[in-house]
Amino acid sequence: MWHRRSSRTKLLSIQLLEPIIFIGQDQDTAPVVRGIIHVLLEKTMKLRNLNIHIHGTIKMQRKKDSKLVNSENQLVSEDLSLSAASLTATTNKFPFEMPLPAGIPETVKSADIQVQYVMTVSMDYTKLNQSNLQHEQATKDITLARLPDNDLLRLQPIERQFLNWCKYRITIDKKTAALGSRLPVKIEISPLLPGFKLKQVFLQLLERRAVTKNNMEKTNQSCYFIYPSKNSLLTIPSKPMTQFWQTSCYYQLPDDKLSHSTMEYSSFKISHSVLVSLIVSVPDKGKQVTKTISYHVNIDLLSPDVNELDEREYVKLPPYNCIMSGEELEKLNRYGLGVAYPPSYEESVIV
Repeated sequence: MWHRRSSRTKLLSIQLLEPIIFIGQDQDTAPVVRGIIHVLLEKTMKLRNLNIHIHGTIKMQRKKDSKLVNSENQLVSEDLSLSAASLTATTNKFPFEMPLPAGIPETVKSADIQVQYVMTVSMDYTKLNQSNLQHEQATKDITLARLPDNDLLRLQPIERQFLNWCKYRITIDKKTAALGSRLPVKIEISPLLPGFKLKQVFLQLLERRAVTKNNMEKTNQSCYFIYPSKNSLLTIPSKPMTQFWQTSCYYQLPDDKLSHSTMEYSSFKISHSVLVSLIVSVPDKGKQVTKTISYHVNIDLLSPDVNELDEREYVKLPPYNCIMSGEELEKLNRYGLGVAYPPSYEESVIV
């Protein structure tokens, strides 16, 4: 029988070496959770057990016979027991490494799909001259974020003729962009008849969320307007066009209204596309009529965490697997090649 400690003093804390674990496009790669468990015990306490549990779940919502059906499935359940035999000081640090299964999806928060990973650390201890086990617990969310594909080529511009009114070309310089970043858009128009006028330009993001159950796919979608970013202005001619015209503008991608895109998994996929609408006025039988020119292109939206990737110091730490042995590293150092051992946890993590 154990009892939960009621004191406000925290005996357990979790420090992740990589607060955000970035995973590549290769689903065969297993992400690794690394960090330190900090244990604070009084002199009258003795540690009995220290365990780590990582639990991952996916929650999905879909329509069936006009009713909303919720489901929840387990993705990950991993356990690790840490040795308490080395506990000698009041404050102790327990480094750990826990590989997760390969092919698990990144963290997702959307209207129909949620993927969450949580680490729970549990500790049992006894007090001096007492046999009852005391229990302490700490939890921490684990975030998995997908890195962009190596193919970061710009989107190919689309050039078309809209009946006999105009020729236009729309260029979006990114096929992959992080939520919260800016999306560069270039518009070029050559009028083909007098009286052609551009009235307005609209950009929208379309999000499709597909949930698969028993080989049946159900898709929901949402649409969001996006607007020019701060200090970026889209200027439209006030008069009918008489010659070639072009403009460039940065549009601000939201970071909290929609989810990022995902790879295609067995049970779900989230994808996005950009919709560009040009509202134009053209002469028709002696009067001006309004028409819409539409452009549609798929885009891979990444987690907002990827937007700040260069600013995160922990991504510069050595990889989990080192291709050189310790002897090889020592030999390189003797020859002045400046290769050192990977730092220890205590050196790598700001304690």
